[in-house]
Amino acid sequence: MDRSSTVVEQPGRREKKKALTRQAIIDAAGKLFSIRGFDATSIDEICHAADVVKGTFYYHFKSKEDLVIELRRAMTSQLEEYVIGELTSGKPPLEVLRDLMVRDARWTEENEELAVIFISQIYMNRAASLKNPDHPPSVLRGALRRPVSAVVEAAQKAGQLRADLDAAELSEMIFGFYIHGKRCWLNNARKPGALEPAVLRWLDMLLQGLQAPTEATT
Repeated sequence: MDRSSTVVEQPGRREKKKALTRQAIIDAAGKLFSIRGFDATSIDEICHAADVVKGTFYYHFKSKEDLVIELRRAMTSQLEEYVIGELTSGKPPLEVLRDLMVRDARWTEENEELAVIFISQIYMNRAASLKNPDHPPSVLRGALRRPVSAVVEAAQKAGQLRADLDAAELSEMIFGFYIHGKRCWLNNARKPGALEPAVLRWLDMLLQGLQAPTEATT
């Protein structure tokens, strides 16, 4: 055997191949969840769509729930990058907040099945925490709130929101309000195009009591 002709796969190439396989599984799961729903999609179907064997799936993920976390993480990272970019460019924070809500509302309407899965996980994790205070928080707990937190802190520094209120509590309030609004839309008729204007209307009502007071005109 001519050892000189033996191809030895470099560590960097192996890691790149693993990353591509992992992403292929995530992409396949996202498409199937959107079409069939989470419960109706089997791991076998995900493996077939990603062109991998089941052993490869379990090498990268413990369960379908892990895939949901990865899908949500990717979406949240995109929103966070958008928020940081807009704030860095000098756009007024509350305008960035409105744009953030609009972007996520449009995504929700276009990806109803995934939105249901994401919100269900949030509520299940909260329920588990209520039953057991030692229950570990979701790995996405902080990631989901970071875009909102960044906007709130910037708005307080810019004098657009009351600086006497705790930034973490404000972020939790706004985040909780939005999750509740999406849940209401998903639980009802899910009329196309109805979520975006509703979110903006609710946001305006909420912010009226949080905005920094303006000087009285004489």
